[in-house]
Amino acid sequence: MRKSFLLLVAGISVLFVFSEVAQAQLINYNRRRGAGAARPAPAKPAPAAAASTDEAEKPAPFWAQTAPAVTNAVEKKYDVNRDGKLQPAEVKIYLRDVIQTIQSKGGIKVDTDILKQYDKSKDGVVSRYEMLDITNDLAD
Repeated sequence: MRKSFLLLVAGISVLFVFSEVAQAQLINYNRRRGAGAARPAPAKPAPAAAASTDEAEKPAPFWAQTAPAVTNAVEKKYDVNRDGKLQPAEVKIYLRDVIQTIQSKGGIKVDTDILKQYDKSKDGVVSRYEMLDITNDLAD
């Protein structure tokens, strides 16, 4: 009885040690702002009427300017109207699916001309970091 109790206590102690080590390896994103510092409020966009004409607008993504031609089976799947070109709405659906894949797998292999534009590192994979450009383009 005493031996099993000691084994139980030792097992729980080891569990706590491993959990502390695992927690110590986590990234603390708040360390630059200080331990108790509040997150800064996001900057509010200027009203449209007060915007100056000197500010350059972000150009539309290439796929919104001209409809890219369907070149492979992946793009053909998203060409709903079967006209041989991906309309902006069709590209948005495709890119939303790409985002879901990147979030679940950590990246997606570049297999279309659309994804080549987002592969900034030219390594053949669109990563989570490169996915930010896709989400910014979809938000516009």
